[in-house]
Amino acid sequence: MQESPWFRRAGPVIASLAALGAFGAVATVAVGAPTPSWAPAACEGPPIVSSGAPGTWVRLDPRMDVGGTLVGQRLAMGDTTTTVSPTWDLPSESFVAAPTSSTVLVGADDGVVSSLRLLDIRAGCVWPLAQETSVIRRATLSPDGSSIYETRVGRRDRT
Repeated sequence: MQESPWFRRAGPVIASLAALGAFGAVATVAVGAPTPSWAPAACEGPPIVSSGAPGTWVRLDPRMDVGGTLVGQRLAMGDTTTTVSPTWDLPSESFVAAPTSSTVLVGADDGVVSSLRLLDIRAGCVWPLAQETSVIRRATLSPDGSSIYETRVGRRDRT
């Protein structure tokens, strides 16, 4: 039996393409896989705005159901020391203030109560700061972390 020179040249190329295709299919599924949501533990002691190195980042992404309806927000966060970025699922009516060092002010409204929490990304814990029956629309920390500035409206009439 005579071996074809075409197969000798094309065989390794075909095998390489098949392996690359299999790797691409696995990588696509892994990249599209949802990241499990993280629930931060309660921080001990009084709230502290960290004075660590800069480099903390946050991103708030919408979470949609299959019909395209907003069902919540997903907070992704990290800093220059993290290799894996945890995510935290929040209600649809949520916001995040810009990071102050490794701490982030997180606000959420579940339709009944608005809450403000101070998240320490580096420590992986959260301090509850406020719960209000009015709707807290936005809040931010003062540059030194000693005050919170917030905007709120009445739940019933939005004034």
